[in-house]
Formats: sequence, C-alpha cells, structure tokens
Amino acid sequence: MLPDLPGVLIAMVLFALVAIAPGWAIAYWTNLLNFRSRFFTFKLAIALAASLAFSPILLVLIARWTNLHVGAALIMLFAVLAVVAMFNDMRWQRRIERAERIQHARRRWLRIVVNIALVWMVIVLAWLLDVRVQNRLYMSVPWVDHSKRVAWIDAIMRTGVPPTNPSTHPGQPIKMFYYYGWYVWSATVQTLGGGLIRPLHALVAGVVWSGWAFIGSLALALRYLGGVRTRRLRQSWLVATLLLCVTGLDIGHGLLRLYNFLTAGGAANPPRTTEWWNEQVTGFFDMMLWVPHHVCGVVVGIFALSLLRWMISSDAPRRHGAIIAAHVTLAVSLASLATVSLYVALPLGIFLACYTMWCLFARRTREAMTLIGAAVLALLLAAQFLYDLLTAPGAGSAVAFTIREFTPITIILRSRTSPTIVSLVNFALLPFNWFMEFGFFLIAGIVYWFWRRAQKRPVDRFAAGLFWTSILVASFLRSTIGGNDLGWRSIMWAQIVLLVWAVEPAIAVWSGLFGTKSPSADAESLLDRFPRTISALLLLLVLGVASTAYDMFLLRFSFALWPDKEVEPPRALAVREAHEWVSNNLPTDAIVQHNLNIALDVFAGHYGNRQVVFAEPIALNAQGIDVKQFQVMATDVYRVFMTNKSPQEVHNLADRFGITAFVAKDTDANWTRKDSWFWTQPAIYENSYVRIIATKDLLAPATQPSTR
Repeated sequence: MLPDLPGVLIAMVLFALVAIAPGWAIAYWTNLLNFRSRFFTFKLAIALAASLAFSPILLVLIARWTNLHVGAALIMLFAVLAVVAMFNDMRWQRRIERAERIQHARRRWLRIVVNIALVWMVIVLAWLLDVRVQNRLYMSVPWVDHSKRVAWIDAIMRTGVPPTNPSTHPGQPIKMFYYYGWYVWSATVQTLGGGLIRPLHALVAGVVWSGWAFIGSLALALRYLGGVRTRRLRQSWLVATLLLCVTGLDIGHGLLRLYNFLTAGGAANPPRTTEWWNEQVTGFFDMMLWVPHHVCGVVVGIFALSLLRWMISSDAPRRHGAIIAAHVTLAVSLASLATVSLYVALPLGIFLACYTMWCLFARRTREAMTLIGAAVLALLLAAQFLYDLLTAPGAGSAVAFTIREFTPITIILRSRTSPTIVSLVNFALLPFNWFMEFGFFLIAGIVYWFWRRAQKRPVDRFAAGLFWTSILVASFLRSTIGGNDLGWRSIMWAQIVLLVWAVEPAIAVWSGLFGTKSPSADAESLLDRFPRTISALLLLLVLGVASTAYDMFLLRFSFALWPDKEVEPPRALAVREAHEWVSNNLPTDAIVQHNLNIALDVFAGHYGNRQVVFAEPIALNAQGIDVKQFQVMATDVYRVFMTNKSPQEVHNLADRFGITAFVAKDTDANWTRKDSWFWTQPAIYENSYVRIIATKDLLAPATQPSTR
C-alpha cells in the first residue's frame, strides 16, 4: 500500500547521523550555548540546529574538491565523537542528585517531545508517500515541486558537486546554478545508505528531519529572540509548537474557489492549495511539507542569531578557546545558510548589515567586530559557491524592485487601468494584504508590541528590526526567475518573530476562553489590558486553524478527488512503474526524454533518476541556455511526440541531444496513430499506458516488447 515506506524508514535512521551527530559533537566539545548544562530536550534542539549550521557548507566544500564518500566518512567521525560526548554526559548526569519531582517533570516533557515528533513523522508519511490501492496510485500535491528536488539529489549522486543540471541537456551537460546545500545534505544520507535507499526516500526522510529541526529551533527562537526565561521555556515552546497549526485568513478565498469549481461544471481548475490565491505567506505546515530547504535555512539563521545573542549575554563564554569556537561557528552558520537558501539568507544578511552599522554608531565595538569577522569568514567559506551563482547566466537580473501585489485586486484592475495605478493601489493595500496573510499572528504581534514596548527590552528591539527588514524586503523586492520565491521566503523571518510574540497572547486567549487562571503572569496582564482584542484573537485563531486544516486536506486529497489526466490513479501507477524500470535497467548516464505537453512531468523526476534533455516546456530550470534557443529545441522535442515524424527523424533528434530512450505515453498525440513511430518501432518496456523505445532500436522493425 505504501511502496516507499521501507526505504523512507531506513533513510530516517541514517539521517540521524547527519542531522544530530555533527551538532551534538560540536556543541558538546565547544559547549556552544552552554550545551553541557542544558536539559536533554534542549540539547536535542541545539544539536539539530548546529548540525544544519555546520553540515551543508562542509559537505559542499568536501564534495566539490573530493567526493560524497569523503563527506560521509566525516559524518561517521562526527558520529563517533557524538557517542563519546553522550557517554561522558551520561556519566556526569549520574553524579547529580535531583529531586524526584524534577526527574518526573523531565520524563514528562520528554514524552511530550517524543509524541510531537511522532505526530510530525506520521503527517509527513501520510501526506507525501504515494498510496497504492490495487492497480491505482494516489499522489499528493507537493510532489509537483518535490519531483525537481528528487532529481537534484539524484544529479548530485551521479555527477558530484556542483551537479549537472538534471532538467536541461541541450546536447551537452550544463552545471546547475542553485543553492544546493540541502540536497548535498540529503545525498550524503543516500551515500551512507550504500544502495539501500533512493533519492525519493532521502527527500521524504529529509522533510521529516527538517521539520523536527524547525520545531526544535523554536526553543532557540523563544530564548534568544523572545527573551523567554529558562523556567518558562518548555511551556512557551509547547504553545509555539501548537501555533504552527495556525495560518492566515486563506479559508475565505479557499472556500469561494471550491464553490466556484464545484458549480462551474468542469470549466474551472480544481483547487490544489489555499496558498495560491495571493502572493503567499506560506503556512507553517505547508512550508514544512513543501519547501524543507527554506525551512532549514530558517533553522540555520535562528541558530546564528542565537549564537550572536548568546555571545553578548551575561552567560557568554569566558575561555579563549570557547570564544574562538563561537565566532567560527557563527561564520560557518552564515556560510551554510547561503548554500541552503539564498532567499532566506538575503533579508537576514540585510538585517545583520544594518545591525552592524547601528552597533558601530552606538559604539558597541565588540559586537560589531564579531559580526564583521563572521561575515568575512563566511564569505571566504562560501566564495566559490557564491561566485558560481553570481556569474551564472541571468544572475544580474534575478532580483527586481516591486510593490507586493494583492492578487485579487491586481487581476481586477490590470485590464482596466495603467500599471502605475495598479501599483499605487497595491501599495495602499499593503496593510490589508499583510492582515489577510498573517491573520491571528499580526494582531497578536501588535498586542505584544504595545504591551512590551514600555519595557524597552533590547531583545524586543532586535526582533523588531528583523521583523521590519523581512517585511520591507518582501514588500518591495521580488525574484524574477519563475515565481516570486524571494517574496514568499524572505517573509519567513517576520513569521518567526510574530510566532514568538504570539505565545503570550495565545496563552491569554486560552485563559479567557476557559476562564482559568493563566499559568503566566504576563498572559494575565495581557488579558486584563486588552480584553476585547483577546476576544477577537479567538476568532482569528479559529479561522487560522481552519485555513490550515483545509489546506492540508487539499494537499493530500485534491489529486485523488479531482485528478489531472496525467495523475489519474491507474495511469499514475503505470507511468511510475515504467520510470522505475528505467531506473533499474538503463545505465546511470542514460538520457531519457518524455513529452513536453504538460507543465511538469513529476514521474521522470521522482522515479526515473536519469538525465533528461528538458524536464518542462518553460525555461524555468533551463539555466545556462538562451530562452529563444530553449524554445526552439523544446519545440523540436515536443513535435516528435505530437506529430507524425519518421523513425529516421526521431533518430536524428536523439543523436542531436544524446538521447538513449524515449518515454511514449497514452497522453501523447502519436499514441492514437497506429502508423506512428510509437508503434512501428520495438519497445524495451511496455504497459497499457507507456512504451519505452530505445534510440538504438528506432530504425529496426517492430517486434514483441521484452517487458510488460
């Protein structure tokens, strides 16, 4: 029923070596964030974040100059150091006598953490894994993007670092210009597996571990961005974790679109997610399932900010060696962030640059020098990676000025007035736009700020600076390659700050709803000062949870209820089996091409694990090639599937691009032409929906296929 489950479970076990061991070893032996004196669950949070902060840049550099196996060997060395550290820690803990009450409390919190981790694991497995029922295969919506990510992990396994672009091969290999740190991280896990797992298994396991790291990093965010005291950290973390179920006010538009689809008689496109109605502020569950690399970027950034705040705090390291280790770790974290997610790194970099200038102006020289030194070392570590990106074709125009759109209004006005008027209206609607996207979190954040501002806490001003930097970048800058990923991911920092600020208002809402005494004096103060606002927050909270629930429903069941032709369950199973045959039987350097008559063939990326000439009919991933040149070549590929070409013409195209085999499907026009090369040429694999035809057999007479 779940064909990928065994491989994913193996990958999850192997991921522990990459996701915990490096961070645990480094944090213990350098005592980062006072690691040795922390309680166990907080140590786990630090270890996960520290692993993500160290592993990507180190593995990228090692794989670039050697290979993935050397990186895997380094991970095993970290694992040994982590085991020794855990053994030492256990011996030290046994010497400390604690009251039974404290021991019971720690065991209770460990059970809570384990249960939350299990819930997240089940969500990922239930929402991302293909479900097979007899001869039908049910897929989920996030695979639309994950197919590219599986292909990128496979490309790293086949071609090394920097990888060859698996989506583009116009007759010769082209290097991939992308922030591929997370994919090298996942490919290292596949290397450790030694053939037991596939790229798809590594990706799903990576989503699980990225989610765990993100949930754990909330404790760091609360402590170092929210100033939450240690004795209240566990409770605040639990509330923040529960608030991940809340998003903006997407439910209204989502239900309107569903009604329109159900009453349109097939004229409207089926809803796939609640996020696509506007320039999105992606809900937490959605982002954790859909963009794990950006989520890991946030984890790395939180760890870097935590280190910075810790180094200037009263419990900062005093020993010379510990100080050096903290400074180096900060630099390595920033370098890793660049390789994991540039769109998350950009607003954080702008904020830290502004903060450094403020420190210089305020004569906080030590803090400024810490940041300058970390920036210089981070740039040196990531220099080759950044050089590749900055010198890539089209890099100079990757970011542009904009005014963030409120999409429904833009659609209405675009054909009725000038672009200038549309921009002015969008600018005027920015506050409403943000309210619709943030919902509960925006009002909770405003309540928190008005309550806290009189206290003039430095940590609140620090977080506010990060919030406004994120808002300004997301409001007035956009990426020009594909969708507005910069606008969608740069806002994640504002989401984190608002999540931290929303904890006390959420506790106040709970107390007000049930009439119980708040466990927090701060929440009691909020309830007394803002009684009506707290009541309004309850409504926004309910709408936010409903938005998340509806979005999760669409992500899992939309393809099953209203499938596109390509992912109809019987066809989906047949096409998957065909591409799995390709993966198991054709050479790893084979080039296998499908038709470009759909926006994205998810099956080639998921299951084929082979190079293609072009993955999609648009030039989104066709890096290093002129767009007009791409269009000409893509059209040539399209025509051999859709028009009546002779076997010789198809063979000539295959020679031109180095194609090993073609994947012909029943959704291609030539499928219904029994005199086309689809049927006159022999197939090396065939089922009811797919024929795979080898280039070497194109001019041969038709024979019985070797496999059905």
